[in-house]
Amino acid sequence: MKAGMIESTRSSTHRYVTHKTGLTDLHKWVFEAYGFLIGRNESISLRQFAERIKRYYSLDNGHNRAAYEAMVQLAEAEGV
Repeated sequence: MKAGMIESTRSSTHRYVTHKTGLTDLHKWVFEAYGFLIGRNESISLRQFAERIKRYYSLDNGHNRAAYEAMVQLAEAEGV
């Protein structure tokens, strides 16, 4: 799996590969709270994940906005 991708496994855990940045507690929370938006055995980019959050949840809500922005910022930091 290349950097900047999120992979959902059969056990519903999420694996993220990074080469440039570390994951903060906020990033880990986003994967835990919104990870169900990634289909089982699916791999998507950070930007795709951010767009799914935006598509299904109102960014007027602070938690949703924080999750979306965290994924966009991580994608930018990773250069993807």
